[in-house]
Amino acid sequence: MRRRIYPLGIVATDGFDRRLFRDTTEASPELASVVDSSQAFLGDPSGGIFVQDAWADCFKFLPEDVASPGPGLAAVAALLSELRRYPEWAELQAASALDEWAAAMGTVGLVPRVLAALPEEVHKTSQQASEAAENARQAAGQAESLAGLLGENLPDEARQALQQQLGAAEQQASAAAQAAADADAAAVEALQQSLRQPGRGVRMGLRQAVSDAAEDSRTLAGWGLAPGPGKHDPQAARAGIAVAARLVFDRQLRIAIKQAGRVFRLALSKRRTTLHSSAGEIYSLELGSQLDRVLPAELALLRQPVLRREFRRRFAEGSLLQYAVRERQTLGAGPVVICVDTSGSMDDPAPGGLSRLAWAKALGLGIALLCGRDRRAWHGLLFGAQKDALREYCWPRGVDPGQVQDFMSFAYRGGTDFEVPLKRAREVIEAAPAFCRADILFVTDGECRVPAGFLQEFQAWKEAASVSVFAFGVGFGTGGMAAFADRLWHVTGSDQRPLEEFCEALAGSR
Repeated sequence: MRRRIYPLGIVATDGFDRRLFRDTTEASPELASVVDSSQAFLGDPSGGIFVQDAWADCFKFLPEDVASPGPGLAAVAALLSELRRYPEWAELQAASALDEWAAAMGTVGLVPRVLAALPEEVHKTSQQASEAAENARQAAGQAESLAGLLGENLPDEARQALQQQLGAAEQQASAAAQAAADADAAAVEALQQSLRQPGRGVRMGLRQAVSDAAEDSRTLAGWGLAPGPGKHDPQAARAGIAVAARLVFDRQLRIAIKQAGRVFRLALSKRRTTLHSSAGEIYSLELGSQLDRVLPAELALLRQPVLRREFRRRFAEGSLLQYAVRERQTLGAGPVVICVDTSGSMDDPAPGGLSRLAWAKALGLGIALLCGRDRRAWHGLLFGAQKDALREYCWPRGVDPGQVQDFMSFAYRGGTDFEVPLKRAREVIEAAPAFCRADILFVTDGECRVPAGFLQEFQAWKEAASVSVFAFGVGFGTGGMAAFADRLWHVTGSDQRPLEEFCEALAGSR
């Protein structure tokens, strides 16, 4: 069953815009759920029109409002006007202009937060205004139908009776229209009164809703949602919207996503570079005979017959002044395999208001973002104590939006076994050319003894394959990882030095 196409609301939209919103809603269960919850809060169809207008305001490049909103929409117009006052609204628009999926992602992140910030009296008065507007539309339609019958050839008695019915219907329609106008005014007054009361924090809540939605849109914009309609992977776009919907109510996930962004920026800033001679950046002058690099002043010698001979002589000798260039080559650009302990103790608190598990996964997600930027492979392994249980995520070209939610939420919550993930990490690196000379990142809070035979074999393979192992001990100890890790850090508080040192080590490992 197809969803309805809502009528024109506050934002000026044409039939194509409204059908596109309907189609996007049908393709995204999260957006459809937001429409239904808005209908329940603001009334039918005001709630659906509010979501459609919020989407259209984000989607259209230069949105404009209609000259006069229809009945029952005064509160929606006032609410949309209030949201537009905040600077963060422009950021939300900039992240989604001309992009129906990004606009849907912003709407999914915005509307539930806005509705949660509105008080109960706005809910009641908006419902009443929507019901009064619907009554007015029905009364006006009935009067219009009776007026149409008067144009037909009717007996005098029937015409007289019809005129009496029409008069009563017109009076009823006029009263219903006045009631709708009064209900609209009451809904607007309830909204404005709640905004005028600083102690209730409604205005602050609305601004925070816009700010959070804009921040989430910026965070998820690079996760498979390229700008421009028709250029998306629909599955990735729907997955991005699903993540945006979860961010609204999952505080731990929002903090973890922010932490992943900090890790990504930190790793990016710590990237080292080495320079070698090649086509690229101009850094000095040298003598040579490469005409594509010769200085213009030297080429000017060709204009004079006498100096032309001098140019040819110096060209033959390779003594013309030319630009010296070099190419900037980035280090630390190898693939990454990350092993994350998901035992029960990883649910204990960690730095930054996160659990140890969320902190570890945020670290992995941040490195995945870095790998996506450089178009290099990333492989995630979530492990526990089971010998045959590993949750795997292979992202060859950056973060896969369809798997982010599962990666951030899944956990075995049992014991800890180091041998299984290390063995699997080796298999991944050996099996795929894309993981040649990969770095292994190992994060745990547990203690585990690795068999001596396996450890000796693993160390020999690691050296032969030029693989580096970086390890984080989150919590009270390093868990015996010193036996196989090249670098080991212990994380207990808010000190960022372990992360900085890891990012420097990762950058310098290739």
